[in-house]
Amino acid sequence: MTVLNFKNLATAGLATALIGLAAVPAMAVTQSQIAECKAYVVTSGEVNLATHTLDFKTATNRKIMLEATPVDGGDSFVVTCKLKRGKIVTD
Repeated sequence: MTVLNFKNLATAGLATALIGLAAVPAMAVTQSQIAECKAYVVTSGEVNLATHTLDFKTATNRKIMLEATPVDGGDSFVVTCKLKRGKIVTD
């Protein structure tokens, strides 16, 4: 039989919190950064919104990846935007 006391509960709670923090990405991407990336991809001519939809796929510390899916079907492809200090860079 296990005796639950405050020390055991506190240790279990701390361990659970630390595991939860490990799963959080190092940098969260904001909706405005995603919108700025979409605008950049469209203005650069990589994707035409008349023929494709752009959906957020994933992000890392230095990249935002969007999936371009053809409206009329077909293979989708991934386009990326580079981040530097939280801003979209064009070079």
